[in-house]
Amino acid sequence: MIHGPNSPDAPSREESERITAAAPWDSNVDYAKRVSYICCGFVILFMIFHAIRVLRELSPRLGLLLAKIPGVPFVTAFVRAIGYRKINIFNRLHLSLTFVLIAGSVTIGTIVWCFTVMPLYWANGEIGSPPLAVRSGMMATAFLPFLFSMALKLNPISLLTGVSHAHLQRYHQWTAVLFFFFSIVHTVPFIKVPLDDAGYSNLCAYFTSSFQYWTGTVALLLLFWMCLSSIGFFRRMSYEFFVLQHIVCAMVTMGFLFVHYDSLISSHIWLWATVGLWIFSVAGRGLLVLFSSDFFIGPRAHVEVLAEAGVVDPLSKVKPMECVRVSFFTPLRWKPGQHVYVRFPGIAPLEAHPFTILSLPSHSGYTRSHLVLLMRVHKGITRRLFDLVSKHGEEEQALGALKHYVAAEKTDDMEKATETKSDPSVMAPKIVDAQQESRGCCCNNNLELAHDSEIANSAIVKSTSIKALLDGPYGYTTTPLTFEHVLLYASSTGITHLLPQLTMLMRKSVSGTQIITRNVKLIWGVRTLQMLEWIKPELLELLHLQSLSSLSVQIDVYVSRDSSDQLDPTLSPLVRVFVGQRSNASDLIGEAVETASCDKVSTMAVYACGTDSLLCDISNAAAAANTRIAFGKHGSLKELRLEAEAFHF
Repeated sequence: MIHGPNSPDAPSREESERITAAAPWDSNVDYAKRVSYICCGFVILFMIFHAIRVLRELSPRLGLLLAKIPGVPFVTAFVRAIGYRKINIFNRLHLSLTFVLIAGSVTIGTIVWCFTVMPLYWANGEIGSPPLAVRSGMMATAFLPFLFSMALKLNPISLLTGVSHAHLQRYHQWTAVLFFFFSIVHTVPFIKVPLDDAGYSNLCAYFTSSFQYWTGTVALLLLFWMCLSSIGFFRRMSYEFFVLQHIVCAMVTMGFLFVHYDSLISSHIWLWATVGLWIFSVAGRGLLVLFSSDFFIGPRAHVEVLAEAGVVDPLSKVKPMECVRVSFFTPLRWKPGQHVYVRFPGIAPLEAHPFTILSLPSHSGYTRSHLVLLMRVHKGITRRLFDLVSKHGEEEQALGALKHYVAAEKTDDMEKATETKSDPSVMAPKIVDAQQESRGCCCNNNLELAHDSEIANSAIVKSTSIKALLDGPYGYTTTPLTFEHVLLYASSTGITHLLPQLTMLMRKSVSGTQIITRNVKLIWGVRTLQMLEWIKPELLELLHLQSLSSLSVQIDVYVSRDSSDQLDPTLSPLVRVFVGQRSNASDLIGEAVETASCDKVSTMAVYACGTDSLLCDISNAAAAANTRIAFGKHGSLKELRLEAEAFHF
């Protein structure tokens, strides 16, 4: 409790005791506890949703059984119709209705609760700290552990709920604003009351007599700067600098808060909880880096770029697509759709950048996995990598540069072939002949054939090896194994998030694993066909898997800009190209839903990865479809699930 200088109008001792007894100082801790309970309640709710998703993955037919229970399809579709809806603000900000409802209800509820409890102030500053100031400060304190947790890459909320840290960033930003608001509400009464009692000199006396005044002021100013610098305009100026100063400011703020709180009303409990979460994240990420990066040595990353990617055709207005393909051999294991952070100590030792993993992990737990990343060249680290390899890399044929990929996959797939051969119960629907088995992976066959027929016409690749550190994997995406129809929708490098899902489905189908998926369609929007060259090994594998699988697969590529590029004839059985067209998300999703309904399908899933504007259109289309499902307007279709991921962080 903070007391200022003596005032001639100070109340008597008996009056002060009577007033403070009516509203005990220690009771203010209940405000922090109840705010924590509210936040934990939302975490528990998402934990339940996550548990249902996990159970469905363990039992693929569980979704079909749930669809037959009366009332369940209606409730599920109705909730998703609301949750998937996105609000477009000035074509710049796209907020999900789920976020708006959660953030809005917590914001309005806590503010109304804070300001409607009486009294707001005591009649005189000598009685004690203003009640409004104390309870708002405790409410702000309760948000602190959740604020920090949602900012961390490795955090308990993501582990418990399956919500990626990338999706939690919006909640982190909102919680920071709410924390800042309650901090201001906490500060203003401590300024108003001394001024009302005895003017400016009295306020100055408070600052000189109590360290809590000036330490709180410093913390508030730092918090204001962190919120201001988090605005998109400032972040885009230099994201690396933003992250560095943001972390430093957060650490300094925590130090001042420890001094400011001074163990009042058990407030240090929330501060120590915040520190514990931070230590958990740092220690966990450190162990991940040590495990995946061969301790302190660091793996050798194989980096490839097309030698002629930077050459502009004078007859074409299309800027060439510049990409970097990076691969590792690592003991890591991951799931389709997950991402890793990569640090190149020799180029940018303080920078770690996220990239979605294009490849699938090794089937065997005893062999290293071949981890592949595809990076579109912009400015920053991708440009530096591209320029470095272009200048100092060694030249080789494009398909010849994939020999390391073939060698890595051959051993892994031969192990899987041996396991399948020894167990008749998991024999593939279509048996690979003896010659194919002896040559290893189905992908390898196509690569070798393509190498024999097209090596003369293949592009020149420059490649080199660079030390790198891996951190991850992060993110959580449900597998499409539990849905009958699957639509994959990607734009540009968003393909790295979805192609592993398709490859996994095809491999499961060929290996004889029980899946209920019948039909898969991949829609990919690109600017030029050059992008296909960078995923050619994966497409060749899919092409061969298609010949062995009963799963119906179709890849539609929409090329927005006309060019002289032609589709590789080898890929024509799998890939359809629509030149000079942009994909319309709403129409294509509507067609897919109608197709699923006509095919008497009960469950369908849409997986999407792209820009915020594209995901907004897809989310609203999925919400509209769920509305029609809820009212039985799509016949047999009882469930439509959406998984959307933006390819920026």
